[in-house]
Amino acid sequence: MGILWFCTACTEQDELPAANLQPLAFTIGEPLPFQEMTAGASGFTPQTASMDDPHAHTRVADSGTTLSWNNGDKVYLAVTITSGGTATYAYATTTYSSSGSTWSALDPAISVPVGATVNVEALYAKGTLSGNTITIADNSIIMKATATDIAITAATSVPLTFQSALVRAEVTGIGSNSLTAEVKSSSVSIPQSVDIQPADGSFSITSKTSAITSNAVYYVLPGALSIATENGKTFSLSGMKANSSYLLDISGAGGNVTADGSEFNKAVTLNLGNYADALGTVSRVVLNGTSYTATHAAGNTYTLSNITAIPASITSLDIYVNNNIANSSQLLLSATTYLLTLERLSKIITVPLNTGGMEGEGLASSACPVTTPVQLRGIAQNPGKYYKQTKNLSLRIYKNWVPIDFSGNYDGGGYAITDLTSSNGGLFGRNQGKLKNIRIGSGTIKGSGLVGGICAVMPNGSNALVENCSNAATIEGTNDGGAGSYIGGICGQVERGCSILHCMNLGTVTGKAELLGGIVGWISSGTASYCHNDGEVMPTKPYHPGKSAGYGGIAGGIYYSNATLSYCYNLGTIAPNSWEGDGGGTAKRGEIVGWSENGNGVQHNWYKMGDTPVGDNGVNASDNNQFGNGTPGWPEYSTEASNGWGSSHWKSFSYGSIPELLWE
Repeated sequence: MGILWFCTACTEQDELPAANLQPLAFTIGEPLPFQEMTAGASGFTPQTASMDDPHAHTRVADSGTTLSWNNGDKVYLAVTITSGGTATYAYATTTYSSSGSTWSALDPAISVPVGATVNVEALYAKGTLSGNTITIADNSIIMKATATDIAITAATSVPLTFQSALVRAEVTGIGSNSLTAEVKSSSVSIPQSVDIQPADGSFSITSKTSAITSNAVYYVLPGALSIATENGKTFSLSGMKANSSYLLDISGAGGNVTADGSEFNKAVTLNLGNYADALGTVSRVVLNGTSYTATHAAGNTYTLSNITAIPASITSLDIYVNNNIANSSQLLLSATTYLLTLERLSKIITVPLNTGGMEGEGLASSACPVTTPVQLRGIAQNPGKYYKQTKNLSLRIYKNWVPIDFSGNYDGGGYAITDLTSSNGGLFGRNQGKLKNIRIGSGTIKGSGLVGGICAVMPNGSNALVENCSNAATIEGTNDGGAGSYIGGICGQVERGCSILHCMNLGTVTGKAELLGGIVGWISSGTASYCHNDGEVMPTKPYHPGKSAGYGGIAGGIYYSNATLSYCYNLGTIAPNSWEGDGGGTAKRGEIVGWSENGNGVQHNWYKMGDTPVGDNGVNASDNNQFGNGTPGWPEYSTEASNGWGSSHWKSFSYGSIPELLWE
């Protein structure tokens, strides 16, 4: 808000000789049309018709600021009357009437001796007079007009002309060498008080300007070094500082400006929401195809080099980080441009990221999109959220992937994850959530404990799930002692309440371990159903020092109550049993499972060759058959929901054709 002081105590005109006094009158016309502005010029050059600016000839700006005279508008006048070498002063107001488009007589009236000379300073300021104070609203305009050395005759009417020099300006760029700014739209406000006091026939204005000149319009505009008008004219301003507000003299009198800003040529700042460098500091951004180096400022903010204004339109924004595992600059994400927040005056671009460098809220209705390998690693920052993979990802940049302990919901979307190399156990480690639609296309995954392509283990009572997933990476056990090492194409160990459903393995399962399986190493009170293995199971040393080890096409072993292995088939080659007498007993080999004890058993499964579906012929093993051998010789397809080989799980198939899962 601006404050204008009007001295009501000074309304009495200084005493003048009564003889030949004439009432002082003024003629106030409409403010002149838009004027071209030339830096340093002392006057105005009227704009030619060929350069007409429709926004300026009207006195209604795009900002909503009204420049036309409105009913009740007031002009405040300070008059210096010089007669006989003596100067006296008078002050008055005149009020506009829209009904007749006229200005009222002066209040109070001012009388001037014939032959005297008057100098007049007139002020227009939108506001309401209360006592000696006029409060000037934000987005209002202050205009001044002067008349000098007017000789008073019997019929003198002093002309006053207010210049209307409206500039619609919003700064969009400041360069260290190219000091220009593009005009975009109005930005008009008066953020600080403006004190105007009558003294000796004029109004003294205290403001941010170092000079207030006559015949000018004053606006508060964002900081800039040069203003360009729509008709292509420019004028420079002096003393500017970035990221500030200014009261500008745009009359063409040289652009006198004093600003309250603190930073000159301030660079654009990048704000990354909740991301705080857990995956590495930001190294650079590529904005609309141009690369800018990023320097860490503080917390989640970065300063971008060689860019001092936000572009008018952002079509692309790619953010790269100094990845602290890959040890190189890697793409974090290509930001969704409509999610960006642009603060043009403060020059801040905000990208709404979570601590893992992803957009989205991580809710079922707003899963975080995973679009880069760095973001995939970022899941570990918020392991309980919802995620959706939206692109194929190569993990080649990671020489040794660190498995993610997870408790949320990850949907791979059917996109591939390739080049996965890990010596620690799998894409995910301890899974207590839901993993689905993940496709591991290639890689080598090793470990001495629990190892699986999709996850290492689903722990007891977590009700974890792996569904509609596949693995084509090689899975290798490295535990020469064997005990406690369980490896599988999909998961190392499935414990009570957890399930593997509708999954397939194409990768080789090999190495040294206690239990090895094409789908799972050990089903420990958990479930594996509606899965198939096409990969080789080729252990180099199945071993346990106190009991038999095991390896099989679907599982290495199944044990404890409620453990279930059903409606699966194996087409992969299972290594022959060559480990008689190793450890505590013979390593058990089976086309479906190596050994089983207790549980719901091993039922309704099929295999390609051999005569040993369960290596130790354990309890509750039934209806496990070889394809094409005997009756029925093949699983029977139907649309009945209760049929584990039916349409609820498999595509339609007939005798002699290998079943395919619905998602294949």
